[in-house]
Amino acid sequence: MPAHDVPPTATGEPAEVTALLLPVPGAEPLVDAWRRRYDPSATRGVPAHITLLFPFLPLLALSPAVLDRIRALLADHGPLEFDLAGVRRFPAGVLYLAPEPAAPIRALIDAIVDAFPGYPPYGGAFVDIVPHLTVTDQAPPDVMVTVENALVPRLPVRCRIREAWLMAGREGAGPWRLVERFALGPAARTSTSSSPGR
Repeated sequence: MPAHDVPPTATGEPAEVTALLLPVPGAEPLVDAWRRRYDPSATRGVPAHITLLFPFLPLLALSPAVLDRIRALLADHGPLEFDLAGVRRFPAGVLYLAPEPAAPIRALIDAIVDAFPGYPPYGGAFVDIVPHLTVTDQAPPDVMVTVENALVPRLPVRCRIREAWLMAGREGAGPWRLVERFALGPAARTSTSSSPGR
């Protein structure tokens, strides 16, 4: 069942869905203050990140077998090295930092989607998936200009990413939390699986 069709829980609350993402701690000093003001995910506990897959499996559908499958897949990709080299924009007030090179991240996203075809990125809303680190969401044009002017002189930011996170929360409300960490690259093959928090 696609994550965006997850039925409510017995209490009537929306069920928790999950997201796979690449946390980018090296970007936090640059974007944290802006994200807290203009990206709602920041105040819900989601770090500066590049999304790999959202929405993903419902939290209750995560089994040890699924986690092992993700872990094995990520073992073939990474660690990832890239620069956050430019500021770009999407519609709806989204300003983001663009990773370069983006091809290895796209390859990782494609591999995850191939492994879980029932969960297209962003519910299938976009044909071309562009790896990005969101700084503002639904920001007015003047705010985007201000943020861009503040960010550009501090770029590029060199990043080396050694792990992906699986986070869970309810779409549109409440905090998100870390469920599982997955090593990128060969180290993942020697990691042991832990049970997802529920």
